[in-house]
Amino acid sequence: MNATLITRTLICLWAFGAAFVFAYAIAPFDLCRAFWDFLAPDGSADGYGLQTHEMIARHLLAAAVLLSAGLIWAVLSRRHLALAIANLPDDLSRFGAMVGISFKRTFLDLPRADLAAFALVVLVGLGLRLLLIDAPLDHDEAGSYVNHASKPIAQTLSNAAASWHMFLSVVVKASVAVFGNTNWSIRLPVFVFGMATLFLTYWMGAQLFSRPAALIGTAFAAIAFPLVEYSVNARGYALGNAFFLLAVGLAAIAVKKNNMAAWLLLVPASALSLYSVKSMVMGFFGLAIWMVLLSLSENGRRETLRLSTRFVCFGLLSAALTLFLYSPFWLMNGLDRLMFNNIVFEGPAPYPPVELATRILSAAYDDWFTFVPLPVQAAIVAGFLFGVFRNRRAAILVVAFLIGSAPIIVLIGGVRSPPRIWQFLLPLAAVISGLGMANAARLLISERRVRVMINIVAPLTTAALVATSVSQWQGRSQIAKPLYDLSLALQARMQAGDVVIGYTITPPVVTYMRRYFDKRGQRTPYLATHVSNLKALQVCHPTVCAYGKKLSGRVFVISNKPSDPPGQILAAAGWASAPATASLKEVAAMGKMKVYVAEGLKESAIKAP
Repeated sequence: MNATLITRTLICLWAFGAAFVFAYAIAPFDLCRAFWDFLAPDGSADGYGLQTHEMIARHLLAAAVLLSAGLIWAVLSRRHLALAIANLPDDLSRFGAMVGISFKRTFLDLPRADLAAFALVVLVGLGLRLLLIDAPLDHDEAGSYVNHASKPIAQTLSNAAASWHMFLSVVVKASVAVFGNTNWSIRLPVFVFGMATLFLTYWMGAQLFSRPAALIGTAFAAIAFPLVEYSVNARGYALGNAFFLLAVGLAAIAVKKNNMAAWLLLVPASALSLYSVKSMVMGFFGLAIWMVLLSLSENGRRETLRLSTRFVCFGLLSAALTLFLYSPFWLMNGLDRLMFNNIVFEGPAPYPPVELATRILSAAYDDWFTFVPLPVQAAIVAGFLFGVFRNRRAAILVVAFLIGSAPIIVLIGGVRSPPRIWQFLLPLAAVISGLGMANAARLLISERRVRVMINIVAPLTTAALVATSVSQWQGRSQIAKPLYDLSLALQARMQAGDVVIGYTITPPVVTYMRRYFDKRGQRTPYLATHVSNLKALQVCHPTVCAYGKKLSGRVFVISNKPSDPPGQILAAAGWASAPATASLKEVAAMGKMKVYVAEGLKESAIKAP
């Protein structure tokens, strides 16, 4: 392999890319518009206006500057790059051998008792997730599908609200395209990544600590509320968790073995975790800090200094790849919208740092131990504390991620973050807790008896916790089912040309209605009115879909207060013939509309006119 030739080719391609980006950034609007008109199916790219062009040009100009800086670095470092490329085949071969040995030791060479215990834990986690995968859609996951994943791919990748869970929108779109629009197909990607998290937890725990620690950690991960919930809730957290755990395992190999292939694979693993959920930036910071501390602890200061270039390159390349993945978004919306949430700009912090940290820890604790009895909670916490204080590597891991997560207190402006964003730390904490339990047991009984006890207790406890909380798991979607019932009631009565208006035309209702009417060959656009946050959904004829055209004259108004005057609602939908002060019941008596009354979404009934 001619490493010098490959290096020069890569630098030339990089230079060509930077030149193309710069050329487009300074190109006149008319030329760019002609290019997009040529690509448009109908020959007219009406959405590409002057304002859009100027915004994209500014962002591309900034990107060209960054690419040029990277190009200069690549040219100056070309000899080092050529040497790394020349050694890459051998590094890949060694890495493959290490991963093969690691996989074999972790999953194939297990004693039968260890394998049986691990299999039982995974089966319990699988059964619980399968029980919940086809439950009625929750609001946020249905919103992600309706507003992002169901849109054309260009709109999905550039939608401002989709940036929090961008990769999820892409994989959900693919899943629905293959398996159809069903609840389980919308959730299938997070289900797959959620199950992968169990295997990655065991692998990571066995590599960093021990098999007993890994088994206990996997047992808790199999039934922990946030990890189960977001394995059957179409949000991006399960994807971020899986890529994060993969990055932790790769980071240990990269630091301890200084293997170039591990360093290179660590970059996409980190970038994809950030592309899955933006809040994984805390995980990225914590991972980088842990790698440095791990190297100082196990390699020494001299070796750590020798690895400093690779630490820096890992950070820069991960950031660059992440920006590349998000490029459709920040080109259309700007880097400020990508890097900051609106919560950052909400003014003075409502909580001082200490109180905020306390509230975050309390909320995360409550979330992690949902449906877990108090004695089990106490055992897990005691195991975690014992593991941290008795194991140097565990202590370093905890310190690193505490430091990496600390900036959120500043970044979110003192507002308490939702506890779900911390779930990526749960498998690490669970494994450390397992380490502490195993070490504590070794003080009392022999190593062999410790293994036997853990192989029996861990899967049985996991199964018992699930068996005693099944009804609680199934009842957690107490809001979602009434929305499903609402959509069924509307489906039974609506026809082409009808319009339904109200505050409760939420994403789950829209998803169910679209699914039903699509089978009938009728389209259902989601149309927002100009009244507060009211929403309107029109059932269209196969060829016509617009307000004022081929309407049936029937309007379904959803309201929790049938006595409220619906004048504004009617005007917004184009039905202003009823008096503005007329109540829903009065309008229904006039025969002007059908009225659906949902009393707090607990009882529902269609009122005939």
